[in-house]
Amino acid sequence: LSQLSDTVEFYAIKSGIDSSDPTQADGLKRIDLQLATLDDGTQALVENVTAALPGDQQLVSAQQPTQASPTLEVLCRNVASFTAQYYDGQQWYDTWDATAYSNNLPLAVQVTVQLKSPTNSVDHPGMTLTRIFDLPAGVPANSASSKGGA
Repeated sequence: LSQLSDTVEFYAIKSGIDSSDPTQADGLKRIDLQLATLDDGTQALVENVTAALPGDQQLVSAQQPTQASPTLEVLCRNVASFTAQYYDGQQWYDTWDATAYSNNLPLAVQVTVQLKSPTNSVDHPGMTLTRIFDLPAGVPANSASSKGGA
């Protein structure tokens, strides 16, 4: 089984309590979803969250962390693959760069997570979970500029 691993990066408002640094508890965050190998050797779907503080235009515009360090949260262990596809209203794409679509979001994102078999047996393959998320702020392809590049 070959490992498939996409990375999904987006910005969102998150709330919560950060007891180690209360100044980073709430607000705009850059969130990266990806596969990672944990210290115990297992593969997991993780969420890396980096604070995007108001006025930190370098972080928001260049999408590069400045002094903020990401916090890692394990979302699911024993993951064989993580993939995402993006729907523009007409077809599905394996990648989505909003700058190629006049900074518009897709209408939907399909996420597929394949879990490893608990017994590593060919007779008992792992479970595959697929979910489609509609994005209310997405713009149909016929309303947005066409995909960049030729």
